[in-house]
Amino acid sequence: MARWTLAGLSMCMLLAALGTSIANVGLPMLDQAFGASFAQVQWIVLAYLLASTTLVVSVGRLGDIAGRRRLLLAGIALFTLASALCGAASTLWLLIAARALQGVGAAIMFALSMALISEAVPKARAGSAHRYLARPVTRRPADFWPRLAGDLPDQPSTWLARLPARVSIPAG
Repeated sequence: MARWTLAGLSMCMLLAALGTSIANVGLPMLDQAFGASFAQVQWIVLAYLLASTTLVVSVGRLGDIAGRRRLLLAGIALFTLASALCGAASTLWLLIAARALQGVGAAIMFALSMALISEAVPKARAGSAHRYLARPVTRRPADFWPRLAGDLPDQPSTWLARLPARVSIPAG
């Protein structure tokens, strides 16, 4: 049971970590696809980072109050819904708003995945479980997406530019 729990929590960490870097791959195409400046398109990444980093401590406390497991499941659902919204966004500002929502889901997934380890494994094995859970973050997930996606074509298309957001939907 603990192995499946660790695998699920590790997947949460991987999705949240990939969400940090996945949009970077499409940034050069997104400015052309949306007809926006590069400075405007950078808000796609910034919205996610701002939401996920500023909320992680508050979400941890909220998990203590409302229940970690329930809040983690809500975070996964929010992350998945926000990924679908990113894939369907028709304007740059809708995509930025959806990325901010995705960042809220990621903050929940980051904070509560680490917190749930204490409930999943005995205290004597907590250190090794935390190392296992941190692997998706420390194994350079920023390198994972470019290898998965390969070389993206030079022709910008809105659908292709939003492809990285769609990758997270089935995993959620």
